[in-house]
Amino acid sequence: MDSTTDASKTSSSKKHGDNSANDAPLLSPPPPPPPGAVLAPERSQDGAVSGERDSDRLKDRHSVSSSTSGGSISVHSQPTSILMPAEVPREPTGSTIVEPDSVFDDSGRSFHGYKEGKYFLPNDAAEQDRLDLQHAMLMMATGGILAHAPMDHDPEYVMDVATGTGIWAIQFAQEHPGSHVIGTDLSKIQPALPMVQNCEFVKDDAEEEWLYRTPQTGNKMLFDYVHLRMVFTCFADNQVVMRHAFDNMRPGGWIEYCDLYIDPMSRKGRHEGSTVQKFWATFRQGMSKIGRDMLCPRNYKTWLAEVGFVDIKEQIFRCPLADWPQDPVQKKLGQYALVNLTEGARGFSWKALGFAGLGAEEKESLIAELRRDAGDPSLEIFHPVYVVYARKPHDWEVGTKGEEDSRGSGQK
Repeated sequence: MDSTTDASKTSSSKKHGDNSANDAPLLSPPPPPPPGAVLAPERSQDGAVSGERDSDRLKDRHSVSSSTSGGSISVHSQPTSILMPAEVPREPTGSTIVEPDSVFDDSGRSFHGYKEGKYFLPNDAAEQDRLDLQHAMLMMATGGILAHAPMDHDPEYVMDVATGTGIWAIQFAQEHPGSHVIGTDLSKIQPALPMVQNCEFVKDDAEEEWLYRTPQTGNKMLFDYVHLRMVFTCFADNQVVMRHAFDNMRPGGWIEYCDLYIDPMSRKGRHEGSTVQKFWATFRQGMSKIGRDMLCPRNYKTWLAEVGFVDIKEQIFRCPLADWPQDPVQKKLGQYALVNLTEGARGFSWKALGFAGLGAEEKESLIAELRRDAGDPSLEIFHPVYVVYARKPHDWEVGTKGEEDSRGSGQK
């Protein structure tokens, strides 16, 4: 991990957050806006774009009710303490949304039905709780900053790829009222928020051609900022998504990744042979069977350069696992990470462990071992968190060669 050392020397580490796990401040997320809003048009199963708009009225989280307005169903889960300790402070959206096209597997969890088989993590109530907790965990780990890219003004159009519950997109829209934020995901599980008029959500596949149009003119929408977080499990081809972002971005626009690196580390190699190491190795092995590299964050710098981005910067933060750090903020961060891993493991690893050849009983056994052993403070485990951002160059920066290449590419 030589780049960890290099990143810690960057001149802007003070501005965007230092690599050291001891320096990231505690995040206090803004309170969630009231529920009930109009969502954006969606792409149909065959890839066409529909002009219809859904609206889902959300009720109290602890009630059990449903509605079928606009073809969507709202299902409200039990209290979040079932998933995680009540003392873990976070600001979830407060409602769980389940789509009618969700499918189930032998784990008993629900998964996206749109483009079924492209993404291997669930989309149900427990997973939505975990995603909101994970948001707080990553914010704390990376200095409490929603966007690290050095933008000097509110970007006009913002894309949040693989938005999940939409919590990042909503908070960015609140903090940047001059921006129009679009969150996309294979699952339409985001809340309806009438008070956040500059944020909308679209069910879409980022590996397909981007078809967004400006509401005023109908022209192709060019984004000023594209954000991707925890997407290392998402795509068959990460560079295709990078290329889509590049081709649908204004010159001078920024792209930013924030991803956990699931090859755990520790002081003096204390994690070697641990259940945590075994679990992640098996997870990575399973995903590699279907052609997905779970350690892809280490390649983001190289791939972004190959696509054509410039001013590429990589920062690597540390996220401890369990409460072994002495620093109280890092101790709390470790508690978040432990809950995120142990309570979420069965859902997010079930398919991957199956790809690795484990049967149901073997999966349950490994997950039980993980839950028993992961909190051992003597292991002093931490995970690197990669933050990588880059800029699309202006036309004048490309130079004569780029102009000639561009002209030549259009010749038959």
